[in-house]
Amino acid sequence: MFDNFSKKSHGKSGGMMLRKKESSKTKKKNYEKAKQNSLRFLADQRFLLPSMSLTFLIEFMLGNWVIQNFLSLTSGSLFDVQWVSFKDTLFFYPLGQFPFVYFLLALACFVSVSVLAYRLYTSFRSLEEEHVQGTMDFEKTTELDKQYTLAAVHSFTETEDYFDGKPGYPIGKKPQTAAEKEAGIFSYYVDTTDSNTITLAGTRQGKGIYFVDPFIDILTRARLMKNRASFVMTATKGDEPRKWYKTLKRRGYHIRVVNTVNQYYSDPIPVLGVFNNYYRHYKRLKQESADLKVAGKKSEALNCSIQAEKQLANAEKIITQCAHSYFREVNEGKDGGFWTKACRNLFVSVGMALADQEYEEEETSKVNPYTIYTVVNEMQKRRIKEGSHEFLKRYVEEPDEVQRLLAEYDGKSELDVFFGELPRTHPAKRFYDAIMASAPAHVTLGNIITHFDGDLQPFLMSLNAKMTAIDDGFDMEKIGFDREQPTAVFIVLSDADTSNNQLGVMYLEQIYQVLINRCNLEDESQCYRDVHFIYEEGGNLGVAINDLARKWTAGLSRHLFSHLVLQDIQQLSSLYDEDTKDIILGSTGNLAYIRTGSDKTNKYIAGRLGERSNYSKTRHKDPLSVKSTETESSERIDLLASYELERLREGESVILRINKHRDLEGNPIYQYPILNTYENDTHLIPFYEYRKMEKVSWEEVPVNNQFMEVELEELNWLLEPDSSQQRPKEFVPPIPNYKKPAVRVQETKVATPEEVAALKEEQTQLSTKKYQKQAKILEQLYHKQLERPVKEILTEKQRQVLFSNIKMVGKKDTQTFSELEKIAEAGTLLSYFSCLLSNFSESAVNVVIQQLKDWRRLDEDGRNS
Repeated sequence: MFDNFSKKSHGKSGGMMLRKKESSKTKKKNYEKAKQNSLRFLADQRFLLPSMSLTFLIEFMLGNWVIQNFLSLTSGSLFDVQWVSFKDTLFFYPLGQFPFVYFLLALACFVSVSVLAYRLYTSFRSLEEEHVQGTMDFEKTTELDKQYTLAAVHSFTETEDYFDGKPGYPIGKKPQTAAEKEAGIFSYYVDTTDSNTITLAGTRQGKGIYFVDPFIDILTRARLMKNRASFVMTATKGDEPRKWYKTLKRRGYHIRVVNTVNQYYSDPIPVLGVFNNYYRHYKRLKQESADLKVAGKKSEALNCSIQAEKQLANAEKIITQCAHSYFREVNEGKDGGFWTKACRNLFVSVGMALADQEYEEEETSKVNPYTIYTVVNEMQKRRIKEGSHEFLKRYVEEPDEVQRLLAEYDGKSELDVFFGELPRTHPAKRFYDAIMASAPAHVTLGNIITHFDGDLQPFLMSLNAKMTAIDDGFDMEKIGFDREQPTAVFIVLSDADTSNNQLGVMYLEQIYQVLINRCNLEDESQCYRDVHFIYEEGGNLGVAINDLARKWTAGLSRHLFSHLVLQDIQQLSSLYDEDTKDIILGSTGNLAYIRTGSDKTNKYIAGRLGERSNYSKTRHKDPLSVKSTETESSERIDLLASYELERLREGESVILRINKHRDLEGNPIYQYPILNTYENDTHLIPFYEYRKMEKVSWEEVPVNNQFMEVELEELNWLLEPDSSQQRPKEFVPPIPNYKKPAVRVQETKVATPEEVAALKEEQTQLSTKKYQKQAKILEQLYHKQLERPVKEILTEKQRQVLFSNIKMVGKKDTQTFSELEKIAEAGTLLSYFSCLLSNFSESAVNVVIQQLKDWRRLDEDGRNS
C-alpha cells in the first residue's frame, strides 16, 4: 500500500539541498515512503537463520582444520612437521577419536555465532516497525475485498449494466486486471451499511465526477427494482434533471422536478397540499359521523368520529410543521419566542379556516401561503366603525344585536370579528386565541403581522405564489412507500442567488416530514424503499437545512439517509452552530476527502487519520575530523500531513469510516482509513470517462406547469361567516304590563301521585313565567329609562357591584361575562337587561333585582329626608 510520507531531516545542513529527480510520472515530487533503515534486512530472521547457519559451518570447518594441524604438530618431531591442507580436512572429522575436543569446538562456534546474530539484530532491527503502539495505517486492498460488495461498471455500454445486490456509497475502485483494463471493465467497492456521508472537495476539485454522479449511477443500477433507491437531490448546477432524465427513465424511475430558478420548467409545489388533504378527510368523516348518528347507527358514528379526529390531528401536525419551517426564531429566542409563536399561530389559524371554507364552498387552490398572506393583510385593514360595519350584518340582522357587536368590536378588524365569532369547537379558534393570550400589553395584532409578512416574503413573488397554490395530486409518500417504482426528485436551487432557495428547502423539509409521519404509522417504522437526500453544494445554498442534526441521527432507522457535499468543514460552521457541526461530523459513516485548500479542514482530516512510526537517524561529527557517530530512533509522523492532503493527485481520495463494523463473513474488523491512489490502482475514474450522458433540453423534460395559467386574482379570498357562525335571532323575553297577581288559595287536601307528577311538570313550565315576572319588575323599576345608556343610570361602582354579585351566583362562562360587561360600558339599559335575562340563571337575575330595589329605596329615602 502506497504511503505518502516525507523524510525527516536531523542535524544542520551546510548548503543547498538538491531535489531528487522525479522518478516517474505517477510519483509526487519530493515525496517517498516513510523513511526506514536500509540495513534492516540484517536483523530479519529470514536472513539471520541461513547466514548464521552458514557462519557456524564455516567456523566449525576452520576449527577442524586448526585442530588437525595442532594434532599433527604435537604427534611428530619439531623438524618433521607435516601441515594438513584445508582441502584435506574439509570432509575429515575425527569425532570418534577426540569427542571432547570437537564438543568444545561446536560450543565455541555456537557461542560465537549467537553473539554475532544478537549484535546484528540489535544494531539493525527496524525500530519503526517494532514501536508501532498507537499508530495507524491505511487499509490494504486484500482486506477491502473481504469487507465490501462490488458494483461492476462496463464503460460506455449500450445496455444497462445492472449489478446484483443492494446499492450503496462508492468508497473506492477495485484494482483492475490486465484483461479488465483492455475490456474497459472495473468495479467499485460499495458500502451498503445504513450510514450518512460527507464529501469534501474545493471548487472544481471533482465532487460530482468522482462521487455524486457515480453514487446516483450505483443507486439506480440495482438489478432488482425493489433494490433501486429513491433520492431527493438539490441540483445547484441546474442541468442535473436534463442530464439524468433519459437514463432514469430507462431504469424505471418516476421523475419530479421542482425548479425555483426558472419556475416555468417546474412541477407545482403544493406546500400545504398534504395538510389540505388531511383536513378534507376530517370534514368528510365528520359529516359522515353526523349522518350516521342521525340514522341511529351509534357505533359506526363513533368509529367515524374517531377516524375524523385522527385526520384532524394529522392536519394540525402538518400545518404546524410548515409554520415552524416558515417562521424561524428571532432575537435568538430572548423574548421567549413570542413573535415566532404568534406568527405560527396566526398562520395555522388562518390556514385551517381557509381549508374549512374551501371544503364548504367546494373551491380549490385557496389553501396556500399567498392566500393566507392576502387574507390576513386585507381583513386586518378593514376596521369596524360606527359608520362602517357591514361585516357585522353578515352575522346578525337585528339592530340591537348589530349594536351589541359594534360595541364589542368597535375599532377592531374584520379578522378579529371572524375569529371572535367562530364557535369555540372550531379547530382554528384555539390557535387564534393563543396569539394574544400571552402577548405583552404593548403588542397588537398589527405588530405581529409585521413579522408575519416578512417571513412569508418568498411566497409573494408571482411565480412562487402560483407554483405553491396548485396541487397536481403528487403523493409524496410514494417516494419511500411505492413498492413498484422508485422516484427521483430534483430540487433546482441556485448557489449564486440564494434569495429563492428557501422555497426549495421548505419543499425538501415537507418531503422528509411526510415520510417520517408515514414511518410512524408503519409496524416496522421505516420506509419500504431506501430514500437518499443528497445535499449537493449544501454549504452554498444560503439556507440551513432545518433540524439537520436530528435528521442525521434519527433518519437512519427509517431508511432515510443524508449525504452532504461541501467545499470544506467551515461551511458547516457558517450555517449551523458548533454543536450541530460536531454531531454531524461525529455521526458520519463515510467521510470522503478529495482535496481542498482549507487549512482547518486539512488539519482536521490529518488529525483523524492519525500517525505512523518513522525511522530517524541523527549524525554527530567533529568538523575537524572524518569520524562521526550516528544515533537511530523511531519517531511519529502524520499518516498524511495537512500540506500533503492538499497536494493529492487527481482521482486520489481519502475515506474515513466509522460505521463499517464487520466484513462480508460477519467477522468484526478494525476500521482503518482508506487511501485511493494510483500506486495500488484504487484511484477513482472520472464519471465522463465511462458514462456518456445524453443531456436533453428543458422542453423535453415533462413537467406539470399548468399553474402558470393561474391569475393571482383567483387566489384572493376573504373569510366569510358560514352557517355555524351566523347568530340566530336571540329570544329576549318581552317586558309585559304589570298585572296584579291573583290571590292563591291554599288547600290542605293530600295530592295523589298523578297530581304530584302534574305539579312537577307545571313547575318546570313556570320557570319561563318566573323570568317574565322578573322582566315586569325590571320594567317597573326603570320604565322610562330603558333606552338610556347604562352609564347614565348606574355609576361605575354600581356596575362593578352588580357584576360581582352575578359572578358569585351565575354560570362561569367568561365569554358571557365579557359580553355583559361590554354592554354595560357602551349599551342601553334595555340591552343590559335582555342579556341578563337571556344568558344567566334565575338566581343571578333575582340577586340583580334585589340589589336594584335596595338602591331605588335608598334613593327614595334620601329624597324624602
